[in-house]
Amino acid sequence: MNDLEEQYAQKRRVRSLRPSLHASLLLAVLVFSNLITFFLSTSLVNGCSMNVLTSVYPERTPARRRFFEDIDDRYHPQNFSDFSLKPSEYTAPASRAVDEAWSALGIDYEPFLIPAEAAAEFSLTKDHVYQTATDRTENPHEGYVANMEALHQLHCVNLVRQALFFNHDYYSSHAHKHVGEAFHDDPNIVIGHVNHCIDMLRELVMCRAEADVVPYLWVTRDGDTIPDFAREKQCRNFESVRKWAEEHQAKLPDDNATVTPPDVRLFGELGHKI
Repeated sequence: MNDLEEQYAQKRRVRSLRPSLHASLLLAVLVFSNLITFFLSTSLVNGCSMNVLTSVYPERTPARRRFFEDIDDRYHPQNFSDFSLKPSEYTAPASRAVDEAWSALGIDYEPFLIPAEAAAEFSLTKDHVYQTATDRTENPHEGYVANMEALHQLHCVNLVRQALFFNHDYYSSHAHKHVGEAFHDDPNIVIGHVNHCIDMLRELVMCRAEADVVPYLWVTRDGDTIPDFAREKQCRNFESVRKWAEEHQAKLPDDNATVTPPDVRLFGELGHKI
């Protein structure tokens, strides 16, 4: 393991990172289209049959529903926001208030534990991190450590927001519980984290490949038009997902008390690269 990989391995609890100014400038152009496309792509095509929904979203399988039995799995209609030059509470100028709004979405929650008997349903093996009875505290069972995918995706959207050039000065000079100490990390780690989030969101959009339409509306009598983003979508109950993740947070041991089992294959040995 080289020095950079070793440094990255020591940051497994990274919450958010700050890129250098030149990286933020480069990201600014990319992020606008990524954010709009991401929020559009995570909804479903209005009027899809349940068979289509199940095939596109395999996490809806009966086995996984049993594990997430307390989550409301029904879809509901929801109108998306218009394009507007007025910021929302999530795109307001950088401040403690906007960071708290993002934190309230659950992006700072601790992981939960997936019990061993459910491992096959989530394609988990002995090489994944498993918290045993000897190193757990006040948890209802042993299990594989995992985060909720939707909350990680929101973490990435927020991280890219923080990396924008017009937010750079604030996040380079402020640090509180909703920002994180990792903003002062090595620049290569910072840029790598932001790049990971952009690629992850890109892969998500391409994976979901929503085949809905974005029509246009007339803006002026002079022929100007604007995309009509305020369309009705079929959406999951995000609040139900967030609440489940909040209520199932695990109490994890301190990093210094964690010992890697001797018989597991490491990240690089599994063919992954940092």
